[in-house]
Amino acid sequence: MENKVLVIVHVEPDFGSSAEDLVPFILRHIENNNYRRIINITSADALTGTEPFLEMAGIGDDLEWIWGGEPDCIPEDGKEFDNFILAGGHEYAEILDWMRELPKDCNYDICGGGRYECLKDITDIWSHLNLEYSVIENLTY
Repeated sequence: MENKVLVIVHVEPDFGSSAEDLVPFILRHIENNNYRRIINITSADALTGTEPFLEMAGIGDDLEWIWGGEPDCIPEDGKEFDNFILAGGHEYAEILDWMRELPKDCNYDICGGGRYECLKDITDIWSHLNLEYSVIENLTY
């Protein structure tokens, strides 16, 4: 099996029809590719308690991450602080422990959204952690 990991970012009901429209295409992509692991990044449990799309339930490891946020104390150089980095989607993105534990020998395919918000924060985090990734453009919203 290849060292490929699929990372699905915020394809859940709280992100509306744009996220819902991707579900069948993501499921077809999974069927047609041999992934070592699938990571489904969600935020509904922490925010609203919304259940995932029924079709997405149980297809991978559901890992919680909420975009943005602002650290309690911003250092004078404004570069990096604790588990936060300056990011392109939201002003700050939090790097969680599970992200730091991801294997560096994998190739990460990232999809979902929002393309210029949460997904952008995730790619900024992956870059910061020196993880090799590519964005599957036709599977983003």
